[in-house]
Amino acid sequence: MGYEPNPNALQELLASPQAQAFVKEAAEAAAEAIKAAMPVTTGYNVGNVGVSDGGEGGKAGATITTGSSEWHWVEYGTAYNPAYAPFRTGVESVGIKFEDTGGG
Repeated sequence: MGYEPNPNALQELLASPQAQAFVKEAAEAAAEAIKAAMPVTTGYNVGNVGVSDGGEGGKAGATITTGSSEWHWVEYGTAYNPAYAPFRTGVESVGIKFEDTGGG
């Protein structure tokens, strides 16, 4: 009797409820780190950071969202304000790769 690897093992693992829970917990930690790194004037930008569930193709996934149309000013800076980069630093602080999809 020999070892027979499961050819679907990775897909099954990524589709498991445990994987989704892990990913959501990491995304929520990143969202809290983003909020902590964001400069607060009115609280508008901080209050618009959230997490939504769901990956592609049945895989575990989560998306950190912002309802602010001004998030990129805080992230990348302007001619009048420095780049604070709360999304990049917040996400990377919990070990997640930052990917700006341009969706805002």
